[in-house]
Amino acid sequence: MLILTYPGERNEVFLQTMSSLLDTKLDNNRLIFPHSIGNGFIQLINLPMDIQLMFFDFVLHDDVQLIRRKADNDYYNLRIELMEESDPTQILINDSPLYNNAVQSYIYLNNAGYPLTYKAYQGMKARGISLRLSRQAIQTITGLADENSLILNSVTNSTDQDRIIPATRQMIQLVNEVFEILENDPGNTLKYFNRSLLLIEYFFTAVSNSSSREKINITAEDFKTVRRVEKLITSRLNELPPKQETLSEIANMSVSKLKYVFKAIYGMSMYKYFQKMRMDKALQLLQDGNTIRETAYELGFKDLANFSRNFKQEFNIQPGKIRHLTENI
Repeated sequence: MLILTYPGERNEVFLQTMSSLLDTKLDNNRLIFPHSIGNGFIQLINLPMDIQLMFFDFVLHDDVQLIRRKADNDYYNLRIELMEESDPTQILINDSPLYNNAVQSYIYLNNAGYPLTYKAYQGMKARGISLRLSRQAIQTITGLADENSLILNSVTNSTDQDRIIPATRQMIQLVNEVFEILENDPGNTLKYFNRSLLLIEYFFTAVSNSSSREKINITAEDFKTVRRVEKLITSRLNELPPKQETLSEIANMSVSKLKYVFKAIYGMSMYKYFQKMRMDKALQLLQDGNTIRETAYELGFKDLANFSRNFKQEFNIQPGKIRHLTENI
């Protein structure tokens, strides 16, 4: 299994981290998969309005788990994937199936300020597009100005099925058109930009027209308060977080309301979120070259066996089998 943790920063960082782990070189922001992992590629194109387009086409020869760490920025990722697989549960986000009823093509929006675990299994074939967008770009393109409404009612930070939109025929056609644009076409940047804007339009139109989606109503003040609670929970990953009663007093909310608002925003309970952040940090430290003992100690574990159990429970792999990132990017 390939496991990679990377920061939720610009896509160049993701590609550089991938190339380091796979011990391969980038060629003009293009990553070719080594045969041990799969066949295919990921290509990055920088567009106007600080939009980054990544398109990919690959088949996996191994299980892959990608863990994007949360970032302190207002960037979003709009992702559309066209799948070829026999098992409709081969793709998971935060350990939950991405879709039901064997939907083979889907699109969703997520925010880089939230952690995301993406799992795919051997044999999976995927072809698609990922757009990295600033909040300002989304506001300019769509007219959406309310951050609270945008994040809670358009963004998938967990696997709420009503926020994952089945890809339409028009969306699928746009993906195919992107792959048909020639590298030496003098107008390729304009064509990539045009297809990206159309995909954004189609997504937000589909979201606004979905009558089955339950709207989440949380005030902007509640939203800011819970973000402060999240920072408190994750400020010291070597210590257990304060009890829920203490956190509710700090937030000036009832325990039940705090639990509801936190899960609505982050997709999981406060304790599960803390544990996930703790293990994601452990993976990062191990890939950076720290020993198991050093990693366990830094995260407050006094018992190495307990640390290993927690790590294996999270990633289904022993910490000793984690690959170090190479330095020859």
